[in-house]
Amino acid sequence: MTEKALSNYKNPDNDHRGLWKSDPATAQAGHGTTSQFYELIAPNGKVHQLESGRCWLYTKAVMNEAIKDNRIWFGKDGNGVPRVKTYLDAKERGLTPESILFAEDVGTTESAKNQLKELFNGIAVLRL
Repeated sequence: MTEKALSNYKNPDNDHRGLWKSDPATAQAGHGTTSQFYELIAPNGKVHQLESGRCWLYTKAVMNEAIKDNRIWFGKDGNGVPRVKTYLDAKERGLTPESILFAEDVGTTESAKNQLKELFNGIAVLRL
């Protein structure tokens, strides 16, 4: 990891698991299941609502367990938007390669789109 990437990891609450950074506790709603839509109640009693088009990363039971285990961050004063702690030492870190396949060998999404247009008389195929 680069120095810049490593500088994102801190430990403002002295978590015994070490350095961490916070990541959103929500995902795009289109990827969620019914059990990922609920009101989240923070330890201080504050109720957090989902933004339109978002779902929680975890089901309510899993989220409550993560909160109990201090793996969800509500900011220094406890009133912030819930965020998931991602620990530096939780998994092997590094930079993800952009690709291991070269365009000249396998093509590109642009060339695939053009091939599909040829099959459909010049009309771009859209996912609905």
